Amino acid sequence: MSPIETVTSVVKNEENVLFARNLYPHEIADALVRAMTDDALVDEAAQKNLELVRRIASRDLIRPRVIEFYESLLRRA
Repeated sequence: MSPIETVTSVVKNEENVLFARNLYPHEIADALVRAMTDDALVDEAAQKNLELVRRIASRDLIRPRVIEFYESLLRRA
């Protein structure tokens, strides 16, 4: 994953993802090899990411925000 600010504020390198800058193919290759060979890292990241998604993007959290967004569009029309 590219280490852009909007991403690095949410996830951590080698904890949730492996960062590799877009214009550096060797970084991308190294990250891909690591992801395909380090089972413990991938298993731990998967568990942490599941917890992260449940904490910041569960349906129960998102539903009221989406409804409010669409209702605000209707009020503007």
